[in-house]
Amino acid sequence: KLRERFPATTAGRFAALKELFCKPVLGDALSFWSQIWSYYSLYDPSYADTNSWGFWIDVGNGHVTLIPSIIWLIGSTFPLLPARLFGLIGLLTFYQELYGTIVYFAAFVKNRRYLGQSKLELALSVGLTNGLWILGPFVGLCAAVACIYRDDYSAFYSVK
Repeated sequence: KLRERFPATTAGRFAALKELFCKPVLGDALSFWSQIWSYYSLYDPSYADTNSWGFWIDVGNGHVTLIPSIIWLIGSTFPLLPARLFGLIGLLTFYQELYGTIVYFAAFVKNRRYLGQSKLELALSVGLTNGLWILGPFVGLCAAVACIYRDDYSAFYSVK
């Protein structure tokens, strides 16, 4: 349905983004994230294809990393587990997220999904979003290694 409303042109994709972010849809978080997924599929059709890596890495990461991410969210605020165990959970979680993003991005380039998109569109829609999914897990990996190596939570706050 989105492809009918928003043509596969720069103007069409920008109109889709404008509707997504300017229309009040935040009342229902699940609806908001499903709309983000749908709109991203305008930039990369593999997100609408259940046979593709892009689809399954996002679905897999969404399910598999949910509980470890919650543990990290809480644990980075106050000690939840022994620091080395906490670091190990982070190491595995952030590696999975980083690996998935890098392989997804490689598939995006290999399958030439960038054709027909302007440099600005690519920078914002693909570069920025995937850049966050590379930078975030990289920072998380650094913090996880610090927890394991130091056996404390000093990567997050002063330990007394």
